[in-house]
Amino acid sequence: MQRIRRGFTLIEVSIFLAITGLLFAMVVIGVQNSISQQRFNDVVQNYVEFLRSIYAGVTNVQSSGAGNSERAIYGKMVIFGESGNQGKMSVYNVIGNANGDFSSGNTLASSLADLDTKIESSGESYALRWGAKIETVGSNDEYKGALMIIRHPRSGMVYTLSKDSALNPRGPFNEKFWSDFGFSGVNYCIDPDDDTSNRRRVDVKIAENARNTSGIEIIVDENNPCRGGN
Repeated sequence: MQRIRRGFTLIEVSIFLAITGLLFAMVVIGVQNSISQQRFNDVVQNYVEFLRSIYAGVTNVQSSGAGNSERAIYGKMVIFGESGNQGKMSVYNVIGNANGDFSSGNTLASSLADLDTKIESSGESYALRWGAKIETVGSNDEYKGALMIIRHPRSGMVYTLSKDSALNPRGPFNEKFWSDFGFSGVNYCIDPDDDTSNRRRVDVKIAENARNTSGIEIIVDENNPCRGGN
């Protein structure tokens, strides 16, 4: 049989090259999977940091606008899936009068109503990186809803309210507005690559009646609600 330099046969060289190519392909796939997983981990962690920043903005900021002492920030509203802003979250300040007589009562809703509370007309936007999406628990549809982190004007206690349907942020804080919100927890399903099998989705959960960032939890196990678990 014909031999090439250093005594290797052509068959041996072919086998060697095939094995080398296979090993190289396995290394490339492994590196790609590692990069993909790291990117997804970064997406989840960045989203959690985004939520933490919302709480921080509510507890640390007291006024709205330079030199405007008559209005105060009482909270922040995050809108998911807002019309014309798909794939992004819109963040608005919830503002109201700095002082009020609270004639309507002591509840959160009545106190905010007494202060002529509303959502500021302009806000900021935030989007997940690397093409990841926030989806609903029961499907791969884009999550649409709202998250409101707000301080009680009288007690200063922080409340977390949410709703799982589209919201018009320009609407008044009337009875219908409040009827759509609840104090129950909320699950945000983070999908890294539009995987309809849901086998990789991670649940970022805000616990019921959360008062601060300790109520934010990352659930990655295979039985999390975003993968069909409880």
